[in-house]
Amino acid sequence: MRYAAGAVLRLAVVLAVGWLAGKGFDWVTTRGDDSGGANIGAGLFAFAIGGLVILLWSFLDGRRHGWPALWTWGMMALLLGLFNGVSEFLSARRLQDVPTVGQDPASFLPAPDPWSMALLGFGYPFVAAMVCAALGVAGGALLDRGQAGRGSATRSG
Repeated sequence: MRYAAGAVLRLAVVLAVGWLAGKGFDWVTTRGDDSGGANIGAGLFAFAIGGLVILLWSFLDGRRHGWPALWTWGMMALLLGLFNGVSEFLSARRLQDVPTVGQDPASFLPAPDPWSMALLGFGYPFVAAMVCAALGVAGGALLDRGQAGRGSATRSG
């Protein structure tokens, strides 16, 4: 239960920080003008900031709790993937209801398949979050183990 509560807290913080970073980047670059379409840079910036938050926080967790912190971060990555997968599924379902999507002969892209969008929506955030978390926890746990060998009392937890 402790791991699940920690995973939900981490998910909420990562989503909130990522959303704020994306909105802030969008406002700085477009001043709120949505007439230009999607701002892909804002999404990439939010993704990078979310990864940085995961990396730094998991590093601190690795220093404090060692390798067991990877369980919490693994559950957070799973929840993040599920959240994004469901979001992508619902978006693709809405696009299928638009009569012009995928019907234009000049269009190179067919209407998105909701299940493949859900799989991609789950996979990319899950893998990215797990890589960042694994690197952070490993770095924190190994650094803490190296200092603990020299008589340092850095462990708290």
